[in-house]
Amino acid sequence: MCLQYLLIIAVTMFGITHTPLFADNGDVPLELQAKLFLTALTYDKNLEKRAVALLNIGILYFTDAPQSKKEAENFSNTLKEFKDKKISGRSFKTVLLTYNGNEALKKKRCS
Repeated sequence: MCLQYLLIIAVTMFGITHTPLFADNGDVPLELQAKLFLTALTYDKNLEKRAVALLNIGILYFTDAPQSKKEAENFSNTLKEFKDKKISGRSFKTVLLTYNGNEALKKKRCS
């Protein structure tokens, strides 16, 4: 099994639809989203079992949604501001990944 990218998130999925999926009381600032995301990862006990020193966080974006790449870049840049934070004792880096379907994504994970 290929585990180059341990974590893949789709931060722009909610940008596809213009209708709110939940009650919309305003945008959550990117810095808070990043803090919450990184904090949530510290609760993943499976990360402690893996023997990788560096976690790769893949951030998906959709080529057919122009705003998607911009939002993915903004989230990636915000996560980079927390580069000194450790997740289960491990450093992390972010990588932008174009989503072109599951098969293409599997190939990217292993390259």
